[in-house]
Amino acid sequence: MPINLPCMSLDWGRKPEYPEETPEARGEHANSTHTAEVGIEPPTLECQLYFEMLPHQFSGDRAKIAFIISLLSGKACRWAESMWTTESPVMQSLDPFLVHFKDVFGTSTSALSVHDELFSLWQANRAIHDYTLHFHTLAASSGWNEVALLSAYRRGLNPKIRQQMAIYDDSMGLELFMLKAQHISQRLFAVSIEEGTPSDASSFCSSPAPEPMQTDQYRLLADERQRRLHQRLCLYCGENDHLLQTCPACPPRPTVSTIHISSTVATPCYHDAVVIHASRSFSMKVLFDSGSFGNFISSHLLSACKVPRQRNPTRYRITTIQGKPLGKGLVQWKMSELTLRIGCLHEETLSLLVLEESAVDVVLGRRWLAKHQPNIRWISGSIDQWSDYCLQHCLRSLPLRTPEMALLGSTTIESPVSSTQANLPGEYQDYQDVFTQMATTKMLPHRPWDCAIDLLPGAW
Repeated sequence: MPINLPCMSLDWGRKPEYPEETPEARGEHANSTHTAEVGIEPPTLECQLYFEMLPHQFSGDRAKIAFIISLLSGKACRWAESMWTTESPVMQSLDPFLVHFKDVFGTSTSALSVHDELFSLWQANRAIHDYTLHFHTLAASSGWNEVALLSAYRRGLNPKIRQQMAIYDDSMGLELFMLKAQHISQRLFAVSIEEGTPSDASSFCSSPAPEPMQTDQYRLLADERQRRLHQRLCLYCGENDHLLQTCPACPPRPTVSTIHISSTVATPCYHDAVVIHASRSFSMKVLFDSGSFGNFISSHLLSACKVPRQRNPTRYRITTIQGKPLGKGLVQWKMSELTLRIGCLHEETLSLLVLEESAVDVVLGRRWLAKHQPNIRWISGSIDQWSDYCLQHCLRSLPLRTPEMALLGSTTIESPVSSTQANLPGEYQDYQDVFTQMATTKMLPHRPWDCAIDLLPGAW
């Protein structure tokens, strides 16, 4: 019956790797190490899980043995081939096959047995988690009872941790005892940091992933590490044009966790500006930074605008306030002289250094601010006033319009009051205001009485 094998990666020749044990607590030489050569062990758990997931593909033990043999290589494969060809009785049942396999290949070549190695296991200066993991691995195949394992675990602890664990009784059990030991280790590590003496921090808490001292399976010596730090070389590849954080040869590390902290920093205040170069103009954002030693322009902006750059005679190493490299940490290019216009009137000619991986188009630093001394309204970001230097060298005068001839017109409105007197008879001179033009524009005042007008019969 054909067997469809899934995509599995089983390395039976792999030797379990344990953290390096430092036998200082046993009085041995500090630089001596002990490495146990472990024989080939069949991945019983992986195969059993596979058999449980796909029981229909394995009708019996012989099919399971055939599957295991298909994963072998080297000496183990040649041994299995001879046993299969000769129809050995151990090939008929799975359990005898695994027992015989361990008898042939599973014998440890170490001078110490599992019991001896477990009894002589010490934490020394290793992290508590590494020591516990190594102890768990040995205890699983030791056959010791829980009381003996707890005594061996406590005996191998770092003396500082073992002294703190003296208050706990053995009746709590091995797992709880290990958990208490790890909690005490973490507290001792925190106290050592507060007191400023974290010299034995590696004994208390798991150390983070190794820094550039380790490249694949190679670890830098202390002298070589100090030499690279002193000469500001990359700790990973040893080159002098970058640091570890930007090393192109260093593989990225997987991120274990991310902590998101809400930012309370105000948004940077940018100013609109125009850069003029070779009769071409580009609009961009300018950031005033009093903590910057120079004036910079983004390399991304130069690439987008297809503006050429030239090598600066002096190379600068730039860092953040924490001492970490800013961008690629190295400035070695500059842009030829250009015209920078801020607002409508302020215009100057200057040269900018090229900053790699900058998120801001243009950064004007402390020297520029000291030279021009702009009076900035920080709430709105507007510039209210420039220095006397700018009045003489940077500010352009406003263009004046050419005067033109203007025509003025006027109109008159006739007054309702007439200056001419009406020609009235002498007996009407006392009532001349009645006959003026002004009187014709107003109604007679209302009288409180009503005068009757009687008509005479027959009068026309």
